[in-house]
Amino acid sequence: MRGPVFHLSDAPLELSASPPEGVTLRRLISMPKRDGVWGVKNILKYKEQLDEQDYMNKVEGDLEGPFDLAATATKGDTKIAVVSSREFAEDEVAFARDLGMGPQGITIRSRNPGNVTLLINTMHWLNDNTSFMNIGKPIDAAVLEIPKPTTVKAVQALTIFVWPVLALACGGAVWWVRRR
Repeated sequence: MRGPVFHLSDAPLELSASPPEGVTLRRLISMPKRDGVWGVKNILKYKEQLDEQDYMNKVEGDLEGPFDLAATATKGDTKIAVVSSREFAEDEVAFARDLGMGPQGITIRSRNPGNVTLLINTMHWLNDNTSFMNIGKPIDAAVLEIPKPTTVKAVQALTIFVWPVLALACGGAVWWVRRR
């Protein structure tokens, strides 16, 4: 299982070593130390490098792992979640798909299933709905699981028959009123 995917524009979080009284900080996601992965302090220095050459080297002062990418803070009943990425929940990142080979042939897979899971679980945690949190298999937002088949039939009836008839009736009433 892959975790959330972050990008160049993400800033490492610096958690306070001594938070204010009554505040509890918890790390959600930490980036371990890896070759070729670092936290950028000043992105403009990299723009200068790319103007001169076709690659980037780590600039002095940038953070090497481990560093935090997401954290939570609580104080009493008050909660906040901070994720260092602006793009992690955007459609083109969170719902990105890739073709892959599976036992049944070519499959379409979610490129970043951890992003959707992080977003939904964070929302459940913030709303005190921890019983709905998904621990384990990533959430596939492209697959809608409806527990009652009767609900599916009701939604189908609404979308196929009721809403179109209602739209035609409203359009007919407007046409009839304007003709008078």
